[in-house]
Amino acid sequence: MFKISTNDFCNIVYIESYGHYVLIHMQNGSVIKTRSSLKELASLLPAEKFARVHHSFIINLDFVEKIGHTEILLKATFGTLPVGRAFRKNLIQLK
Repeated sequence: MFKISTNDFCNIVYIESYGHYVLIHMQNGSVIKTRSSLKELASLLPAEKFARVHHSFIINLDFVEKIGHTEILLKATFGTLPVGRAFRKNLIQLK
């Protein structure tokens, strides 16, 4: 399984489930592909800094520009990510 150092946490923009793999999107634009699950990675991440927003995505809250009803706008050029119905309630509390 992929090891995440505490120094790497601040550089993770979001994590995406991709089949049997997880793609870790970093601030510098690189993507780390690892054979793991979002659930496994979520257990390694600090809960006050990261949130599960969709069945396929975990975001770093430091990179959130705006939380909408159905999507999250990320800062800079990182784009938008969908918000799953099951995760919407928790995100509204973060606003």
